[in-house]
This record gives sequence, C-alpha cells and structure tokens, in this order.
Amino acid sequence: MPPAVKAKKGASKKGGKKAKAAEEAARQAALAEARLTALKTLRTTYIAQAKLFLREPIPVVVSRLDRAVIDNADVPAIALSKAHLAPSDLWALSTGFAGYAALTQLSFLMVPMDDKMVAVLSQWIRAHPTMAVLSIIDSKLGPSCTAILAECLPHSGITSLTLDYNPIGSGWPALLMALVPPADTGAMGSIAQLRGGTVCEPCKHQREAAAAAAAAQLAAAEPGIASAAPVSPRAPLTTKAGATPESLAETARLNAPHSRLQRLSAKFTDLGADAGEPLAAMIRSIQSLKELDISGNHLGARGFSLLCGALRANSTLESLNVAANAIRVPAAPTAAASNPIGVAFNVGRAAAALQGKGGSVPPTPTGGASATIGFPASLPPLSVSIPEESADGGSNSDIPPPSTTTAPPTGLSSLSALRRLTLNGTPTTAVPPTPSPAGPSSAASILTMDRDAAARDLAWVAHAAAHLSAVLSATEGTALQLLDLRHNTLGDDTATAVLEALKSRKTWLTSGVAAGSGGAAPPVVVHLSERTRPAIFAKLVEVNRWMDALIKKRRAAAAKRKGKGGAKKKKV
Repeated sequence: MPPAVKAKKGASKKGGKKAKAAEEAARQAALAEARLTALKTLRTTYIAQAKLFLREPIPVVVSRLDRAVIDNADVPAIALSKAHLAPSDLWALSTGFAGYAALTQLSFLMVPMDDKMVAVLSQWIRAHPTMAVLSIIDSKLGPSCTAILAECLPHSGITSLTLDYNPIGSGWPALLMALVPPADTGAMGSIAQLRGGTVCEPCKHQREAAAAAAAAQLAAAEPGIASAAPVSPRAPLTTKAGATPESLAETARLNAPHSRLQRLSAKFTDLGADAGEPLAAMIRSIQSLKELDISGNHLGARGFSLLCGALRANSTLESLNVAANAIRVPAAPTAAASNPIGVAFNVGRAAAALQGKGGSVPPTPTGGASATIGFPASLPPLSVSIPEESADGGSNSDIPPPSTTTAPPTGLSSLSALRRLTLNGTPTTAVPPTPSPAGPSSAASILTMDRDAAARDLAWVAHAAAHLSAVLSATEGTALQLLDLRHNTLGDDTATAVLEALKSRKTWLTSGVAAGSGGAAPPVVVHLSERTRPAIFAKLVEVNRWMDALIKKRRAAAAKRKGKGGAKKKKV
C-alpha cells in the first residue's frame, strides 16, 4: 500500500477517535447541565410546596439540596432523624420530589409516626416507582400504621425494608401476607380473612391480561371454536407520549411483579407466634428474598418449625437471623425425677400397659397437672410416634392441642428420647392428672407425663431440627450461607443434628463432585447458643471457621474475576 494512502487512513482513524471523544464530552456536559437544572427546580418546588402546606421547609432536606447543587450530584436518599414531623411535612416532600426519579431511599430514625403520616408515605411510595429502600426505625409504628403501610408494598419497587424497634405486634400477619402473591395463598384459609377476600388491582390486571392472552392463543389455534363469553383483551399498559408522572408511576406499578423484596429486617418488633404461617408463606413464595432478620422477637417453637419447613422450598435466601426468639426446649429432668423413657402425650395407653405388667396406678384425685406412675424397672419402653410434617411446611394436626393446666412442665427428656417413644399407634383416652402419693422407690422408675405446651414445644423443635438437617446437608436447591440461632435453647440433640449436617456439607464441598458442580450449595455458617454442650459447641466452632474461610475465599475469587472482566471491557 502506498505511504500516502496509509497516512490518509491513519488520519481518518485518528479523527474518528477524536470525534467520538468530543461527542462523549458534549453528552456528559449536557447531562451535567440537565442535572443542575433539575436540582435547582427541585429545591424551588419543595420550598414552595412547604409554604403551600403552611410548614417551614425541613432544614436537613434544604441543606442536602444546597450541597447537591454545589456538587452537581444527584440526591439518592433522604434521611430524617429525631425529628417531629406532621403529615403536611410529608405531603410537601412527596409532592416536591414527585417527579425526581433519582431518589431511591427513604430513612426515618426516631420520627414518631401516626396513621395520617403513614398514609401520606404510602401514597408517596405508590407514586414513586424508583423508591427501592425504605427504613423506619424506632418510630412508634403500631398495628394500624402497619396495615396502612402494607397496602403500598405490593407491586412497588421496594427491595429493602427495615422496620426495627417498632411495636408492630398484631399488624405483622397483614404486612407479611401483603407481600405474598394471591396465587400462592390458596392453601391457607386465614389469608382470605387477612385480606378481606380481595385481590390487589395490579394482580387483577395481570390475571385479566393472562386470561386474554390464553383466549387469543386458543382462538388462533382453533378458529372454529367460539368462546362462551366474550373476553376483552387487556394488554400490559405502555407509556404514551406526554404522560404525566402519576400515570407513568401507575403504569410501572401495574406491570411490576407482586414483590421485589430482597431484604427484610424486623428486629424487636413484637413478631409473635401468630405470624409463623404468614412468614413461612412469604419465604416460600418470594424467591427474590436474600436476607431476613427477625431477631429479638417471640416466634416460638411452632413458628420456628414452620419457618424451617419453608426454607426447604426457598432457593434464594442467603442470610437468616432468628436469634432471641423464645425458642426453647424444656429443661432435662433432675436426678431425683430421672425419666429414662421420656415424654408420652397419651398417658391412658401407658397406664393400661403398666397395669398389665404388674405396675400400680395411684387413685385419681380432683386436682393436679401430671400423672406419676410407678412401674417395674424391667418394663419395655413405651413411645409416642410423631408423624412427619407435610412437605409444604404446613402445621401438623397430630400435635396435641393446648392444655388448660397452668402447672410448670416437669419430667421432660431430650429430643432423641422423644423420638424413641411410641404408644403402639392406637388412639386412647388420657388418664386424668394424678399426683404421686409417694416418692420414687428403688424398685420402680417414675414416669411423669405432661400434656401441655412444653411437650408441644419439644415436638415442634424436633420437627424444626429435621427440616434444618435436610436444608444444611442438601447439595443443591439452597443458597443459605448464614443462620443465626443464638440466644435460643434448642437442646443438645438439635445441636448434634446441625453439626452432623454441617459435616455432611463440608464433606461434599471438599469432594470432587462439588468442585465439578460449580458450587450449587454454598458453605454455610450456623451460630448456636453458648449453652450447648462444650464438646459439641467446640466442634461446631471449628466447622464454622472452615466454612467462613471458604466463603471469604470464594468472595475474593469472584471479586477478582469481576475486576478482570471490567478491565477487559474497558480495554475493548
């Protein structure tokens, strides 16, 4: 190729690069100018709206806008702390920031809220589809406020919700079920009552669109078949020219998924046992959820069992904190009342067996809370079988009903002893509570059978331990990496089951099968109470350290790969 032609091509190539660079610089300058204009307009609009509602502009917000104008930077978050606001203040904020799409986070710390303020906040979230993070901490958010807030969560853009240190209490079931798609709640009869039997408008819209699409597809496949009733197709809404911010927000809400929640934090929010079923339904249905923190509540043994059952149907949850949730295994019996057999739920069969074996059943007085039965030491063990829980994590109808007695539980043994008990599989009538007239003798053992909340808690924890063992030893279908169960008394049997499951996961992770599978099941760290037997606790700490080191190693490798990928893209 002649030198003149080469020089001409080089000049053309060089000029092309300069033109692209100049074009990019002009685009960035135009964006900066548009951002600055939007910030100045936002500041003016907010102050005018505050005056319109007869309120002074919030100083923190004004200073944040002034700093953004100076730096020519967006305002992605508004954080209000220890402020006494009125509904008019939130109205001014919501109307002033209505068309500002860069705002994605709202935080309220120790800002007392009432129903009117939460109603304004709910309307703001509905009209702002880019709002992704909502944090309301220690703001006296009660059940009525929570019910109002629940109305705006379906089909919103909220991915992170923090409600720590609020007395939500009885408002939790409604809030949790607002996040569950209606299609996933058909098996739970309580959901219709919580929702009043209604379906949110976006879900109704999506159902109508799906039905119209199915009808159109059927008509196209078989044009000779006419439908019994005419179906009016309703396609997903699209953006029109000249649309207002309100219409754009409504369009985005109607076409959005029911829930995008990825993180939920609810520390010390009076979450009780009645929220166990809605919480389990939320975990099963929301496959985008990655982090859940409900520490410092009162979930109890039954709610914990339902939660563990729901974990088996979730493949995205990475972190679960259930610390300090009043999950307790009843204490082991004392040496004076040692019980080698354990707890039996139906004492009638046991009494009949004892009479047949030469044992004695004391006369039944009118009072008492337990039946103390003497029997020869050579008597074969009796047992009560605990039916397996349903695969969907639902409740077990064979768990005994609540007892009317208020006496404290006594004579309860470990979970392994409970699992060894049977009553020959035949239903019997319970012997009325009978206190022992005499103390234990050397020739007989004492069996104390309590049909109360303690026995039920023992059974629920046994079910939870079985679910946890299945989740922690799984090689696929789970993303769990952190499970915090501290400040709960789960017993040595549960700790042993967790330890054995973690050892199984460790063996799989170090095997060649795990290396070739791409790490479907990640390493997982489980924190248990320090009250666990020292030998078990020490082994658990050792396995946790190994798992934590592997997690850090994988994260470093992923960051390194991501950095190399970014460098290659920049080079190209």
